[in-house]
Amino acid sequence: MTDKTKHVEEYAIKKLLFLDAYGFERPTTNKDKWCTTISCSSVDISIEVELDWRELDVFVLLRAIQNDGFSGGYYVSGGKRCRIHLEKFLKDSCAISEDVMRSSLRKQPPRSERNETTMKSHIDDYMWLLEQYIPAIKEHGLKAFK
Repeated sequence: MTDKTKHVEEYAIKKLLFLDAYGFERPTTNKDKWCTTISCSSVDISIEVELDWRELDVFVLLRAIQNDGFSGGYYVSGGKRCRIHLEKFLKDSCAISEDVMRSSLRKQPPRSERNETTMKSHIDDYMWLLEQYIPAIKEHGLKAFK
């Protein structure tokens, strides 16, 4: 792990700590060669921040937690959706307009211009969306996965 990777991971973890006030557990980290996933779980959903080291990009997803824990699929498991990108969840389940999300998530520069700073900026944008809409996310939770 490089210092830059470590700094971005620590930054994302720190930013996710506000979820504690909404019943989410403290962040956990799962690392592989090209991606770090930082997760905060509640009773029925997990919010996951994916740090993609190949693309130097950030994605935020919601994952359903079933009776037996997490499903095995990436997006679909057993014929059911198990993970949804935050933007799709907000649009489809919470009726948040694409214009609101576009204005909140700044356009990312081309891959050749991305770095630790652009990743942190993208994390900030996503955390703003989460902070604004966490009550709606908690309200709709598992309904989006059925």
